[in-house]
Amino acid sequence: MPVSRLLYVEDDEMVRPLIADALRHEGFHLDIAETVSSALALLAAASYDLVLTDGRLPDGTGLDVADRAAECGTRALLYTGYSHEFSPSRRAGLKVILKPLRMAALLQHIRQALEKC
Repeated sequence: MPVSRLLYVEDDEMVRPLIADALRHEGFHLDIAETVSSALALLAAASYDLVLTDGRLPDGTGLDVADRAAECGTRALLYTGYSHEFSPSRRAGLKVILKPLRMAALLQHIRQALEKC
């Protein structure tokens, strides 16, 4: 199976390296963004197999990133601790994962999403 390229969007300086290291350990190639604007710039410059984004970001939400990813033909997974803000009905087809994140479950969601690509 070819290496999957992921765009990972997370502003939390404590969480970002932990998840990034775990994803790299699983063999994923990552580009990392900390804001909606930097994520949109990366989406404009490169193609990705999947976008993994936090729900709340300093300059917008993961929905902004997921919408742009969809325009590029890329699936997105959004994770959040604020389920009332990101109900599944708000965006058809967008998988919302609730925090706290468990790495095994997150990896399962990522693999499932990649299988659908």
